[in-house]
Amino acid sequence: MTPMTFTFWETLPGHTDLMFYEGLHGGVATPEADEARHADPLVGVESMLVIRFANPKGIAFQYLRNMIPDSFMSRANTIVVKQPSALAFDLVMFDLDGTLIATAAELAGALNDTLAGLDMPVAEQAKVERWIGHGTRELLVQALAWAGKTSADAVRASSALVAALGEFDLHYCNRCGTSSRPYPRVHEVLQDLRHHAIKLAVVTNKDARYTRLLLDAHQLTGLLDLVVSGDTLPTRKPDPGGILHCLAQFGVPPDRALFVGDSSVDVATARNAGVRVWAMSYGYNMGQPISDSKPDRVLQAFEELTSARRARRLR
Repeated sequence: MTPMTFTFWETLPGHTDLMFYEGLHGGVATPEADEARHADPLVGVESMLVIRFANPKGIAFQYLRNMIPDSFMSRANTIVVKQPSALAFDLVMFDLDGTLIATAAELAGALNDTLAGLDMPVAEQAKVERWIGHGTRELLVQALAWAGKTSADAVRASSALVAALGEFDLHYCNRCGTSSRPYPRVHEVLQDLRHHAIKLAVVTNKDARYTRLLLDAHQLTGLLDLVVSGDTLPTRKPDPGGILHCLAQFGVPPDRALFVGDSSVDVATARNAGVRVWAMSYGYNMGQPISDSKPDRVLQAFEELTSARRARRLR
């Protein structure tokens, strides 16, 4: 069976389970049951595909995506009821660092270049990962506070911070996109979502000049419909402004949108905006398990966002 090709269920082997292939859901009756329910995620959402066997050679089933042409429906031997899933998404928004791209190595490198230039001790990458999540300015504040054995508030109030930020900017611009790497399957998943006409956006606390360098370096810019950086709006995460801006830009209601992040900051931002939130288990969450933040779902791998595109068994 090729993509977008419909095969009459009667011609399929009787033992065939529920199938999914390139935009088309299908099922076949088996003698063991007259109704089956299958948790069939669209973009990872657990929507329910209900199959009822009308007779030995026909199936009435609830179709989650309007992929079969009306012309076929009028002459089909099966009964197809078009009913879009209430849980599908029209817009998926992503955090950047720790969600789409592993950036800790080059952030640590830029921080340590800055600290070394100030004759201060350098930090291990594991420590730097605990500081990621509030933007590069706050990242540097935390590093300077640790290296100088002082408080973050004292660093923020220091007149030396401006000069340190200038040094960090030079080092990070030189390193940005050099040792960072997209997480496995990121490109493929984003392409898949775009193929299904889902709008994609990034909402990050990273300043725009770094965001652009990073996305361009890893060929992600062209896969996104909108990018909201830390200095795009007057506020940053966990303020919901970035998410609300995306919703308004695409005219998508909150219940049709999803935010995907890796930290408690991301979970709080999504909650503040009234959208669902899934969190990656592998990201940067200040050393705490992301499950403690109570996202709607924890994903172990990025490809789980489109797990529905793999064949699923009916039972």
